[in-house]
Amino acid sequence: ERIRGELSRAELRALRAQINPHFLFNTLNSIAALIAEDPAAAEDVVTRLADVFRYALTSSEREHATLGDELAFIRSYLSIEHVRLGERLRVSEAVDPAVLGAKIPSLL
Repeated sequence: ERIRGELSRAELRALRAQINPHFLFNTLNSIAALIAEDPAAAEDVVTRLADVFRYALTSSEREHATLGDELAFIRSYLSIEHVRLGERLRVSEAVDPAVLGAKIPSLL
């Protein structure tokens, strides 16, 4: 069981290492496109990008987070993706406030 858990964590770390550069590249391209046409939106994306990476860095050091924290992280991530994908990205969210304090694996 211990080895299985370690393997799962190692696989998750490897997946994060693959996704982060791709996400960063796409986000930087979106920011570059926004700078001339909407500087305020570009600044907002930079702020959200900093939030996403700050959370990812601190979360990688702990095993669990609250569902509320994870949802805030996902919302920041999705707001960045919305800049890139526009109306093609549609998100619906229905979360019972009673479960926001529940502990779940970080970056699940």
